[in-house]
Amino acid sequence: MGEIQLSLPCNLGITERKFQSLAEHDLTDDEWMSNKVETVQLMTRGLCRHPLNIRVRLFSQERYDRLNYSIRTRSGDKEHMHLPPYALANVRDTRRSFQAYLDENFIASLKEQIDKEGTHPIIREHYLEALMHYDKLCDDFDEDNKERQVLKDFFKLRMALHHCMSPSWVYDESTGSHKCLGVYRVKDEKHPLLHRIPTPRMIVAQLYAIVCTKFVDTLTEKVLHNLEQLYSRAKFQPFFTVYVVTFLLLHEVSLTVGHWKDGREVFTGIIKEPMLPQTTEPFATKMCHNAEILLLHWHYYRRKPNASVAGDNFYGDDMNKGFLSDVSGSQKFLVKKTWVDLKQKFTNELFDENDFQGSGGLELDFHPLYWASQMFVENWVPFQHVSARRKGTSTTAPWTPRTPPEIPSLEEDRRI
Repeated sequence: MGEIQLSLPCNLGITERKFQSLAEHDLTDDEWMSNKVETVQLMTRGLCRHPLNIRVRLFSQERYDRLNYSIRTRSGDKEHMHLPPYALANVRDTRRSFQAYLDENFIASLKEQIDKEGTHPIIREHYLEALMHYDKLCDDFDEDNKERQVLKDFFKLRMALHHCMSPSWVYDESTGSHKCLGVYRVKDEKHPLLHRIPTPRMIVAQLYAIVCTKFVDTLTEKVLHNLEQLYSRAKFQPFFTVYVVTFLLLHEVSLTVGHWKDGREVFTGIIKEPMLPQTTEPFATKMCHNAEILLLHWHYYRRKPNASVAGDNFYGDDMNKGFLSDVSGSQKFLVKKTWVDLKQKFTNELFDENDFQGSGGLELDFHPLYWASQMFVENWVPFQHVSARRKGTSTTAPWTPRTPPEIPSLEEDRRI
């Protein structure tokens, strides 16, 4: 699991300054244009109703800094909005501010995700059940509760990741005016940040670098370390924690790939020509590799211990039925309902049938539930060559599938 990396690519196209330098060092004294430090509030779309307070200063723009916010209209034309050259006044202070912001709001952010209208019902149900499970674990006074810690770190990781994928804007709460940092709110109906003031681009680049290197990478390591320990335990008790964190991690892997493909222009304000396959392929391949490592752990973990033990009467030969003895009724129902929705009913609304069967090419990996759906495939094996799969020619390891017993309906299980 140590190979898994959930970070988005480093280069946003805003500046040619080194990524690590953006995360660790302030601009030099020669680069500042003004000594005046201003405090503004930053909001990230869909992340949290509470703002992040940041302190900023004007700096002298270099020729390689692309600080305008550009959009592509429906007709394909490009429009540019001038934004002033502001940067973070102090990178270290901002890092501390974001840490406090994360610690105070990771639960509030998760609740907003649950309540958000656009959240897929399956994702909403999993986040809600995960939050309820976390609340129950918080009543445990064991300071070394790995389940509670892995859920807490995952919730923070989710918030940090989404901060790196969603567009942001600034405002000045002290004045409440339609103007901030010398810029008026957007009035163009075509603009993705209508009635907002887009965050100055250098601030976006600096915050992105800070959150990716100091939070996403660190939290990913913590989550995977503790999750791997739960996977290695010969106990049934942590089953639901293992299941729900794995499921939601696979969902986040799909989201990051989808963002890199479709959402980067709105986030960065930098318009790029359609990316060539050789540009997107390495990142997509890395994320597929992440997903397959998680799935390998999951499918090995969930199997019944040996051939002499009867399989679960719902999941068949592939599930250790002892896992279900220590989960609550609502947790068990969620797992079984999702099993039906993603394994048997994917053709209705979740996937195109041909794509799901592997003949649709690249787009399949971008669906936010594709990798999570692979948790419910009997006799799942990883694809050894991702690019070959995208061409419709999978090269999987030799495998002799077993025949699972007939699966009862969800309604029958509910009555039981």
